[in-house]
Parts: sequence; structure tokens; C-alpha cells
Amino acid sequence: MNNSYSKSISIIVPCYNEQKTIGKVIMIIKKSLKLSKLYEYEIIIVNDASTDKTIDKLNKIKGKKIKIVNNYKNLGVGNSVIKGYKLAKGRYCMYVPGDNTHPVKGLVMILKKINFSREEIVIPYVKNKSSRHFLRILLSNIFTIIVNFLFNLKIPYYNSLAVYPVSKIRKIKNVYGDFSFQAQLIIILIKKFKLKYKFVVTIINESNEFFSNAVKLKNILLVIKSIIRLHFKI
Repeated sequence: MNNSYSKSISIIVPCYNEQKTIGKVIMIIKKSLKLSKLYEYEIIIVNDASTDKTIDKLNKIKGKKIKIVNNYKNLGVGNSVIKGYKLAKGRYCMYVPGDNTHPVKGLVMILKKINFSREEIVIPYVKNKSSRHFLRILLSNIFTIIVNFLFNLKIPYYNSLAVYPVSKIRKIKNVYGDFSFQAQLIIILIKKFKLKYKFVVTIINESNEFFSNAVKLKNILLVIKSIIRLHFKI
């Protein structure tokens, strides 16, 4: 996996109380990798101190290319993903949620866009936004507009399953693990490391729900705080 031109990728799967979906998600990832003809891979599952039977489900998932990491306390999705990125051994890394919101077709659209012969960011944006609650779409659009304005960028969507070069991710420090962690990584890699990037359309199977941890007032305030901090650092 250390060959700088090998087609190797690390998939990080954060999960918290995903006993009903984690097994299916791993199967979807494996199928997506196979269809994308990516055979050098590792799947790092970060169990974020689940309180249900997620750990029992994970113990039944076996394979040399699967690594399970258990957090001793709940760190949140952002910190769990970042922890997985730091453990990655592939040339590229990305994360896939453990809640089964990304179908095979959507993952393949992303994976096939990776160019392993050079280092760049692959930034997906969602095609079927109609599957989301309109208020979530509105909040996401407002966030994107503000971040693009602050950092003079034209990114269509920040909270996607972006793909990053592992060698550059390892050099990044002090990323806040709130729901803006993806935006922070993209901004730092573009502004500080001068990485080039490209976009790819993808799809999701997300339900039309509005209430989630991402839209809680406390988490919104943390996102604002992190973006403002980053603005003064870059």
C-alpha cells in the first residue's frame, strides 16, 4: 500500500449505534470497490462508543482488509473520522457514514473519479437534493455561500464524501471535530497545501428528515466558531 502510484484507498466508516445498518454498509462499500476495480483497500471502522449491539455486529465482520477501532468514549462523527484518517495507509482516503445513506451507484461515481497518479482532492456534490428536507437544503446552501465568501472559493458542497491524499491529511493538525470538519480539511488542503481539486456528481438515499445532530443549535454554533477560527488562521 505504500507504493506512491498504487491504486490503494482507505475507507473510514464511523458508526454510533448502527447495529441495523453497519453490516449492509460494509457490503455496499465492498461492492462499490469491486465495481470500481479497486482491489488495494482497507476499511477502518471506528465504533464511537456505541451503546447498542453495534459491537456485536462488528465482531461478526471479518476480513484481512477490515480494521475495527473502538473509541472508549463518544468523540462524535468528526473526531472519529479524523482518527480514522490518521490511521489510513492507502494513497487516498475517504469516509462513508455507517447509517446507509450512500448507495453503491453513488459511491462508484466518486471512486471512479480518483486519479491515483497524482495528488488532488475529489469533491462530490449531491445530485438528488430533493430527497432531503428543504430546510436542511437551505441551511446547507447558506453554509456553502458563507464559507465560499470567507475563503474566496467556489465549492458547490462541503459536507460530502470528499477524497483526500493521505500524505497531506497526515500533515494537518488542529482540525475541530464538529460538523464542519470536512469544510476545514478542504479549505486547508486548498489554501495551505495548494492542492488542486475536481468535482463529481453523486447521489444519496437520505430520508426527508430535518431534525438531526447537525442542525441542533449547539452544533451550529460550534461550526460557526470553527470556521471563524480557521478564517483568521488561513
